[in-house]
Amino acid sequence: MKVEADKTHAELLERLRAAEARAEAYADLYDCAPAAYCTFDAHGCIAELNLAAAALLGGERERLRGQPFVLFVAPADKQRFLSYLTGCFTRSSNQTLELTLTLKHRGPLLVQVTSALGSQGGGSRVGCRAVLTDLGERQQAEEALRFSVRMREDFLAIVSHDLRSPLNS
Repeated sequence: MKVEADKTHAELLERLRAAEARAEAYADLYDCAPAAYCTFDAHGCIAELNLAAAALLGGERERLRGQPFVLFVAPADKQRFLSYLTGCFTRSSNQTLELTLTLKHRGPLLVQVTSALGSQGGGSRVGCRAVLTDLGERQQAEEALRFSVRMREDFLAIVSHDLRSPLNS
């Protein structure tokens, strides 16, 4: 009986170590991810966030936990975010919203928030998990593309004019 109990105890310890190793690997992946991840509770407070989200929001992770996310949202978008958050907790599908954040350390920032309702193994809902994507880089790329198109059109207009000029005379 004691041998069997020792064997069971050893198996349980091994399973516990394996689970702790997986949890640690997940935590490393979560913290080192380049994307900004947040979890909001039903009141819109930041329940959890990774290092990229803390950098985006301009604060230390420990100080940002528990803060209402709406504090970072531009006044014009606050009601839209609150409606979006309600939708995250009432719908089972992913939700997406573009809004402007007002950040003290870098000014206004356009972000896309993509959220899904998080749940634990038993199906209990734990929060709204969100990815914050900085759209400022996308805007800069789009502006650079528009500038390139304008430059090409100007170049073609000049070349076309220069080619027609000798023919007209």
